[in-house]
Parts: sequence; C-alpha cells; structure tokens
Amino acid sequence: MILGIGTDIVVSHGEGGAPEVTLKGEADRRVRESGGRIQISLSHAEGLAVAFAIWFQET
Repeated sequence: MILGIGTDIVVSHGEGGAPEVTLKGEADRRVRESGGRIQISLSHAEGLAVAFAIWFQET
C-alpha cells in the first residue's frame, strides 16, 4: 500500500485515446526506485465506472 501520495497520480489519455498514468512527487519516486511501471484500464456503462491499476515489477 502506498500512503501519502495525495494528488501525485494523474490519469489522462494518450495520443491513441488509451488511459495514461503520470506520476509526480512521492509516487513517482517510489515507482522509479522499484524499477516498476503502472498501467491502468478504465470502463463505464449506465452511470457506473471502474478503474483497474496494475503495478508491473520489472525483473
């Protein structure tokens, strides 16, 4: 669990429309130090929305 990251995670859309994660501050530092990366998936239907994030650990 990552605590204390507040607004350090920004979700936007990339050139092709796919969701993109931009990390700042403490969140960026923690992911970079781990050698990992984050990908997300977003979906919505009939007033409901879901987001799924995966932290990939490079080995």
